Amino acid sequence: MRENKYWIHRTLCDVLYDIKEYTKTLLLLDNQKATIISLAAEAGVMANRMEAALGEHKDLIELNVEWDKLRREVKNLRREREELSNGNVELAKEIVAGADK
Repeated sequence: MRENKYWIHRTLCDVLYDIKEYTKTLLLLDNQKATIISLAAEAGVMANRMEAALGEHKDLIELNVEWDKLRREVKNLRREREELSNGNVELAKEIVAGADK
């Protein structure tokens, strides 16, 4: 059994490692031991893929939140640009009206 300082941090890979180690001590035929060990290894690979998928899912959620913030910022900047361009048109009209006087 691998040394684990805290039980709460015991992972699926730790359990699978223990299965592999205990299987070696069982009174089984070599092909049965190999089958159990390979199944534990396959389960470990699947667990790693699930863990990676969870991390990717978390990253996607964070990126989506960031995307929403940026989209709102772009919307506000476009609104400000429109207000400024409207203000410039009014200013140009005032300048032209002032020049006509």
